[in-house]
Amino acid sequence: QTCALPIYIIVAVGGDFDSAEMEAKLRKAFEPLQRGTAIEPLKVDFTGPTPGVYFADKEDVNQSTVEIVGLGTVRSNPDYYALSVMNEIFSGGTFGNRLVQNVRTRLGLAYAVGGAYGATYDHPGVFRSSAGTRSVKTVEAAQAILDEIGRLKTNPPTPEEMHKAKDQVLNSFIFNFDTPEKTLNEQA
Repeated sequence: QTCALPIYIIVAVGGDFDSAEMEAKLRKAFEPLQRGTAIEPLKVDFTGPTPGVYFADKEDVNQSTVEIVGLGTVRSNPDYYALSVMNEIFSGGTFGNRLVQNVRTRLGLAYAVGGAYGATYDHPGVFRSSAGTRSVKTVEAAQAILDEIGRLKTNPPTPEEMHKAKDQVLNSFIFNFDTPEKTLNEQA
């Protein structure tokens, strides 16, 4: 049985094997397949989620989860690394980020709070902020997160925030390539 091979397929193989043997096996498997036709690039206008509050009424629990989402970016965005630094300042992996310092520590509105500014290869990722809080503090926690998002536009990072965030982004970059599998995945 023959089938058309998509024009954009990428095959990545990792592990302990002889490279020449593996290449020969892959060529034997894929070269006889008919090459598919090119597909027009997807042109979709991502407008973001429909604004709204989505509430699940649960009378029998005393905790809630707040999730605030929006569109992120693509990795080809020239501001990708600047946005990575912004993400560290806003919600990065340390307790010094703005969400933790203001929503959790200063206001005491969340057990856990965090977020991420996502970027994917061919479509926008997701900008996400979340908090776990007491049910009676749900609205306050949500508003505090929205306030912090707003402050990203009005309160530039301090020199200390900028220095720490840049160091974190630079120092963690190597961990994108610390295994052969991660390196292969990045290349693919």
